[in-house]
Amino acid sequence: MSSGSARDCTVDWDALEARSGLERRTRLLTIAFAALCHNDESILAASAERLQSCGDTAEVGRMLRELCLQGIAYCGFPRALHAMFVLGSFLDDDERSSPPVDRELRAQKGTTHFESIYGDKSEVLRSKIRALEPEFESLVIEIAYGAILSRDGIDARTRELLGVAGLSVLGHPAQLKSHAIGALRHGATTEELLEVLDTVKRVWPDTDIAALRAAILAHVT
Repeated sequence: MSSGSARDCTVDWDALEARSGLERRTRLLTIAFAALCHNDESILAASAERLQSCGDTAEVGRMLRELCLQGIAYCGFPRALHAMFVLGSFLDDDERSSPPVDRELRAQKGTTHFESIYGDKSEVLRSKIRALEPEFESLVIEIAYGAILSRDGIDARTRELLGVAGLSVLGHPAQLKSHAIGALRHGATTEELLEVLDTVKRVWPDTDIAALRAAILAHVT
């Protein structure tokens, strides 16, 4: 990740956190996830540090761990793994055992979570993915949705808002629209979605959010 220390100095954190439209912890989590996807080490670390005042340290540590794991599904292992090294001092230190993997159960969980995001378009989307590469469908359902995005630690609504933040800096309007709809299905509001985009724009001014805003508003208007 880039050092980004100079840019970090230009972020008015107090002004950002004082804005309405998003709960403070959610806003900081969306900034952290966008920083992970954007490859911005200093913003990632700064947002994690500010998150420490948002609640129980262990709970915040668990959420940051889940945020890093979610990065696997959005921008790959290298950035997710490096983010865990960057945030090592912030992560929870609970010892974990690794139960045997039940792939059938994981696929069922993945299917359920996938359908909760994409609704009646789920099967059409799966068939399109399957037509491109059958194994990729299995990876999406079993790994991305079954092993990562359906984990406890961050609720589905917040995970989808994180996804919107991450996809905004990655520049994927079609996928962002899908996850914006998923966020709405899990209880987020249009105002919260637009505030996520505005927050990203304030942290990374070069982010073009016009098409992303249009993608969201096209669904709700």
